[in-house]
Amino acid sequence: MSHRARGALSAALTVFACLLTPVGALATWATYEIADRTRYEAITAPLAADPDVRDTLADAVAAGILREVRVGPPLREPVGDFTHEAARSFTRTEAFRTAWRMTNRAAHDAVLKAVREEGTDGGGRTAGALRAGGAGPGGARGGR
Repeated sequence: MSHRARGALSAALTVFACLLTPVGALATWATYEIADRTRYEAITAPLAADPDVRDTLADAVAAGILREVRVGPPLREPVGDFTHEAARSFTRTEAFRTAWRMTNRAAHDAVLKAVREEGTDGGGRTAGALRAGGAGPGGARGGR
């Protein structure tokens, strides 16, 4: 092999290695960080005690409830205050912490399943098909 051909091959292999390095780093991170449920739970568990997270969740829950409950103007403010305080109070309970753990565990499992494309949406399509633009029941094109 000529010196010029070896130089060109060396340059091409160096570029190829540089392109694959980030992919390998991402795969390693995903394997050891994302796929490890225990590590994921250890990272997300303290968030349940964070006052900002609890307040944000209480605000979202109260707003969701108030969107569904129709009350007249004289009761709107007291019902809103009561609903928000009840949601905020719930975030301080052991039941909330248990729900937090279970929800995060389910979310973690669902993300891994979607990434690995092991599941279907009940209509026989894989999660990959849904990401590619299809919509299952209740999806972007389906109704509730």
